[in-house]
Order: sequence, then structure tokens, then C-alpha cells
Amino acid sequence: MRASLIIALLCFAAIAATAGEREDLIIRYQKETSELAKRDLALKMIDSGAIRLFDTTVTEIAKVFGKDWQPVGALGKGRSRGFVNFAQQPTPPPEKLAIQVPSVGSYLMIDYLTDSGQVEKWCVSNQHK
Repeated sequence: MRASLIIALLCFAAIAATAGEREDLIIRYQKETSELAKRDLALKMIDSGAIRLFDTTVTEIAKVFGKDWQPVGALGKGRSRGFVNFAQQPTPPPEKLAIQVPSVGSYLMIDYLTDSGQVEKWCVSNQHK
């Protein structure tokens, strides 16, 4: 009985550490200003399971990445897309001008299910071209 109690406590400690690590990565991302450091932290969130396919929702993505998150809209067949831009983006021209504003830097593209908001796929760029 004592051995099972120790195992249960170790499992609980592992879960708590994972939750603490997740929060630490999110806080570090939100304080960061460097494009490369933001990309590195986003990759660490993916690798550590802090954000997961079919578990994390687009609402959580918006909270984690804040102003860097930009939903694009529907792709069709119940799917939507958005981008996390790690670099500061150029200021768009006045609304009266109908021109495309360039994107700069690396990004995380996220596809998600429109109805549930579940993240379905992601792709990290090295450089937007």
C-alpha cells in the first residue's frame, strides 16, 4: 500500500510540474520581444505538450499568443486558419488604399475545426517569402 501511495504522489508531482512548465513557457512568451526567441518558445510549447493537436482550442491559442495571433477565416469544409506572427508586422496603409500589406518574419500557421475550435494542424515557417 505504501508503494502505491508513493507512485501516486510521484505521478501527481509529474503532472504539477508539467502544468508549471506550461505556465512558465506561456509567461516567458508573452514577455518576449525577439522574433527568434518567440519562435523558440512556441516550438518548446509544442514539444513539451503545452499546446497539443486536437486538445488545444483556438480560444486557448488566442490567450497564449495574444496580439501575435491573427485569425484569417474559413478554409471550407468546417475548417479555419490563423497565424501567429513572431515578428512585428508592417503597419497597413489607410483603409482607402486597396493594396496587399507584406508579411515579414517567421510564423506559426494553425488550422482548426471551425465549430469546436480544436487545433487540427500547424506548420512553423523559417522565413516568410
